[in-house]
Amino acid sequence: MIIGVTGPSGAGKSTFSFFLKKNGFVILDADLIVDSLYKKNETFIEEVKKEFPFVFLDGVLNKKKLSEHVFSNKEDLEKLALICNRFVLKILDNEIKKNKGRNIVIDAPTLFESRANLFCDKTVSVIAKKEKRLNRVVKRDNILKEIALKRFSCQPDDEFYIKNSDVFFVNDGDISFFEREMQKILKIFLK
Repeated sequence: MIIGVTGPSGAGKSTFSFFLKKNGFVILDADLIVDSLYKKNETFIEEVKKEFPFVFLDGVLNKKKLSEHVFSNKEDLEKLALICNRFVLKILDNEIKKNKGRNIVIDAPTLFESRANLFCDKTVSVIAKKEKRLNRVVKRDNILKEIALKRFSCQPDDEFYIKNSDVFFVNDGDISFFEREMQKILKIFLK
């Protein structure tokens, strides 16, 4: 079974994925794949450079400058997403083939937008109240609230996740509530 997990920043996607990992699932984390592309994939870097040459200084990508730029320019965020998605989907496809026969989780903030959901048998969206998400992201990423809110403004609203996923989960409780709900969802999926 392949389960796609998505939702807005700070909702608890990674916690959900970690729970499934403890239950034997292989985790394919789209954010980690993108990080590895920025670190090791020269073809990817060249495509980013072609589209955004002004975020390179002496041939070196300034990732912070790229991030600040795309999160304040929706059209350029979409251009970067198209580049990333092409590479990520290819890697996901290869990883799924390598792990054939195993239960897999695709943890992807843009699961539906990238069309990675087409790999999935079931999809789960983890959502939470904006204030809770804001506090989590500010603490987790050690950033200002204004920066977190700018990221939030580039993400779909909760209705998008609810409408597109097979199951959605509101992560506003404590960890024991979270784990009980995850057990219920897992039982539904593995019937």
